[in-house]
Amino acid sequence: MVMLTHKLRMTVRTKRQREALSRALEVSRLLYNAGLEERCGAWTKARLRIALHDQYKSLTHLSGDPSLHGLPVALLRRPLKRLDLALQGFFRRVRRGQLPGFPRFRSASRWRSFGYSDRCGWKLVGRRLDLSRIGRFPLHLHRPLEGDVRSLAIRREGRKWFALITFELANARAMRDLKVALISG
Repeated sequence: MVMLTHKLRMTVRTKRQREALSRALEVSRLLYNAGLEERCGAWTKARLRIALHDQYKSLTHLSGDPSLHGLPVALLRRPLKRLDLALQGFFRRVRRGQLPGFPRFRSASRWRSFGYSDRCGWKLVGRRLDLSRIGRFPLHLHRPLEGDVRSLAIRREGRKWFALITFELANARAMRDLKVALISG
């Protein structure tokens, strides 16, 4: 099994689409920072560990918040998962005696992507990407997309927006083609 990510440029046509993408990016960053603050505060005040699923449950309490209204739950869970992976890496490095590097709070200039870890909240329809409650965006396809879709990340680079779609390739032919592409360079 091989995981392959395609980086496709999105056509953002209107100001409303740009604002919706920027809002989703900012909400994602704020959730990451709030999750980190919650975990740090719980540990310093009561030596209490907060697990990922506890933070997922707290999202339901935040569902009444107007800033989160209109964004799919799958998009809101991704930054909490990203934080959990960062903390797992930190504790793994501590156990090994390496330089640990505690996860940082992220400023707007250091947060460039948001995404979906599963197929909820988005669809790939032909040459178009449909993001639930955000909008529809044409993609610049430069090769055929093959395999089972696993995840989606939306990344901002300067003024441009890109969709990073991860596919799982299971057959031997795809793996052989990938080896040839990597060797030929």
